[in-house]
Amino acid sequence: MKKSKSNAVVIPEPKATEITSLDQINSLCDEPFFLDLDVSGKPVRFKLRRLWPQEKMMIERILAEPIPPMRPKVDAQGRAIPGQAEPDTRDKAYMEAVDRAEIEAQAVTIYWGWPALRESKPELRVKSDIAAAVYGKPGDPASRGAASPLILKAIYLAISGEGVEALERANFTTGPA
Repeated sequence: MKKSKSNAVVIPEPKATEITSLDQINSLCDEPFFLDLDVSGKPVRFKLRRLWPQEKMMIERILAEPIPPMRPKVDAQGRAIPGQAEPDTRDKAYMEAVDRAEIEAQAVTIYWGWPALRESKPELRVKSDIAAAVYGKPGDPASRGAASPLILKAIYLAISGEGVEALERANFTTGPA
């Protein structure tokens, strides 16, 4: 090990791997990664995997399913403009459908990216059933879901790649396999 002028140990940067083939990048993508959390004062590690592009596209489709109803377009005085319509994104049924789609998309992301959960419930195929397994059934106190909401959120953020910096700022760490 090298020592700097201040006698501190200097750890060299790891050498980057040159990717020369699709097989190489696919094998890197297939490698699990770990999410380390502190749960009630106990360090725990979750083995996760990255999602493939076709899986991410399926999740995007779930999010795109809700379509707002159309309403007549109005002018500044609140009068309907004949022959013109616009999406009603404040429609209650539409907003509920958006919320449901977001929950189902997050649940499917967690289910696909957390092998331990998927292996414990391999029969799940329907997104609403997956959401019930991940988050529990709404209104059913006996249906607890796979983990606490905070743990599930951390797992979702790690798998989806969203908010990793936020996780690290909250003393969560992600590390190599």
